[in-house]
Amino acid sequence: MVTNLPVSMTGFVGRHRELAEVGGLSRGVRVVTICGTGGCGKTRLAVEVAREQLREHADGTWFVDLAALTSTGLVASAIATATGWPEAMPDAVRLVQRLSGQSMLLVLDNCEHLVEEAAAVVHAIARDCAQLRVLTTSREPLGIEGEWVYRLDGLPEPDAIRLFTDRARQADATFQPDDASAAICRRLDGLPLALELAAAHAGTMAPADILARLDRPLRLLVGGHSMVSRHRTIVAALAWSESMLTAAERTLYRRLGLFLGGFDLEAAEAVASGPDLPVADVVPLLRRLVERSLVQFERGHDHGRYRLLEPIREHALERLAEAGERSMVIGAYVRHYADVARSWRMRLLADSPAPLLTPNTDLVGNCMAAVEHAHAAGWADFARLVSMMIWVWQRTPAAEARRWLETALEDASVDLETRYWLLFTLQMVVWPQGDTGAGSRYMQEALAICEARGDTLEMARTLANAAVLERMRGDVEAGLACAQRAVTLARETQVTGRRRVHALALNNLALALLDVADLDGAEDAAEESVLVADSIGEPMIRHMCLVGRAQVQRRRGDLDRALGSLRLALALQPLSVPHRCGALATLAAVLVTAGRPERGLKLLGGVEAACDRYGFDADRLAAGFGVPLGDVVDQAMCAVGRRGAALRAAGREMALERAVDFALEDPQASASGVRLTGREAEVARLVRQGLTDSQIARRLVISRRTAEGHVESLRNKLGVGSRAEVAAWVVEHLPDPVG
Repeated sequence: MVTNLPVSMTGFVGRHRELAEVGGLSRGVRVVTICGTGGCGKTRLAVEVAREQLREHADGTWFVDLAALTSTGLVASAIATATGWPEAMPDAVRLVQRLSGQSMLLVLDNCEHLVEEAAAVVHAIARDCAQLRVLTTSREPLGIEGEWVYRLDGLPEPDAIRLFTDRARQADATFQPDDASAAICRRLDGLPLALELAAAHAGTMAPADILARLDRPLRLLVGGHSMVSRHRTIVAALAWSESMLTAAERTLYRRLGLFLGGFDLEAAEAVASGPDLPVADVVPLLRRLVERSLVQFERGHDHGRYRLLEPIREHALERLAEAGERSMVIGAYVRHYADVARSWRMRLLADSPAPLLTPNTDLVGNCMAAVEHAHAAGWADFARLVSMMIWVWQRTPAAEARRWLETALEDASVDLETRYWLLFTLQMVVWPQGDTGAGSRYMQEALAICEARGDTLEMARTLANAAVLERMRGDVEAGLACAQRAVTLARETQVTGRRRVHALALNNLALALLDVADLDGAEDAAEESVLVADSIGEPMIRHMCLVGRAQVQRRRGDLDRALGSLRLALALQPLSVPHRCGALATLAAVLVTAGRPERGLKLLGGVEAACDRYGFDADRLAAGFGVPLGDVVDQAMCAVGRRGAALRAAGREMALERAVDFALEDPQASASGVRLTGREAEVARLVRQGLTDSQIARRLVISRRTAEGHVESLRNKLGVGSRAEVAAWVVEHLPDPVG
């Protein structure tokens, strides 16, 4: 085992998948480059990969550190020196002649500042030395033929915490990680160098104090004298990367620092372009920043997203301030997200499908930041911006959403339309808090504005929501009257968006009819609401109507169908946090009634935790969905006995997204344990493909009547009313058969 690999003074933490993947690549191809930003652990990973292969290369495994080379023409000489060849200053040709026929692994570390020369030498070696493998680290690829690029990001949170803890114990052997330690790891995006530098303070600072000072992390993360000089601070590492950028690349880099989380190409073009940076130049420049590992690219289901790791973003923001461009870029940022908010509100209120926002979307964070920037700058259209973000406030802690909405409402100069939407959104925010008094005041003023403007559609929308508010206040008759009037107005109007309001009004009418024990009327209204919602196809309104139908099915004792409706509703990933909580509370009630109190209690714990996090009154919120939460909890606790408290506590440990996943588990089993037969599963998949009953009959070589019977039986078992819902259920829950 001939080698000069550096001796590691600390343990190697995490990266098991990366170690296996890079190791596999380096055995199969001639050149592998590990790319990543400064401090992400490229060197350490490359050394560990090489260490695992020490016995596989008869002529040695050699580490070549190019960091100290300050001039060109020295790469070949550095390789010669590292491999024990005494000749001074060989060129690439002589180096290749020397290495030809040898079985070895070369690790070339820190190639980025000599990338062209390193590329030329490595290309020559790879072309003429068949038994030699080269593993390089760089902040950008070498760009040579046959090179395989492996991009390295920060550590996932569990490994980041392990690394932080390990290094902190070097400073204080008694160190124990806590919640602040985990927050530090998230704040630093799992970057190993940043974690190590932060952990070095553990001997003299508590994790909470370290975290508090990470508001300006680049000032805290100072390394010791034993580190490579340009890695002594994250600032130095990033300054090194920035120094290799062109002027245009530096301009784009600093302007991208304003984004919170991720952003898309459209946002980058809108915010970063200007008189000195044409829109057409943004995409090619962004590609260069990705290649240089200053910007991360992540593939999504539809479109890719870009982001700067947090320490890099902090550095870019400092550069933005130094350039005197912060005010200009903030203006472009606010205008862009105002346009985004306006577009989303129009689509989410229209009678057409709208793109689905994922739970971890970057849009919410950036829109919230735009609101903060607009308010701080005294932007003239601040109130209008706030009024357009209905979909943001539905996913924001209630107190924060209410603060911004009420702040905007204080502007006496806003037009009536803006004031109406502020009031409308406020009543949606305050009712989950249980503040029905404020909700009623906001509702009444919103209704007065609708009447003054003669806006029948918005009158119907507001009355539909008033029905819920009145029911929560205990006025059943007033709630029913509001819902009935909302349905009448929605049916009369012909303007765009009426179907959505019609579905909403029918859904709330069904719940109001349940309050007066009119189960037949409630069922008719609920089924019609689902049909109307299906004709629109937008996820949020479909979710609401499916949950409403489930309430009717639960009251009728049809628990299997109620469970099917609720699972379909949750699978739509509704945008609104209160509605997700309401659906989960309803599902928990169904499970408890169906004899599965353990699962129901755990789910209720998840609902309670989500309500605490977002500032909702769990009892009031559940009541708005027709669920007597206290009665359900008492029934479940009585059924499970002493285990109840532990189950509920376990549920409270679940984040909202995990609670939804938990609710969707065991998808083929109904509340009573019924499962799809093989034939039913086959029919379900054909329905998903869009086949009619006649086409299914031909495919399965059965009569059309038999096919119709199978589809009807399937709908009944799943608790759904349409083929579209069957198809949605299959997409979410029924895996394709193997083979």
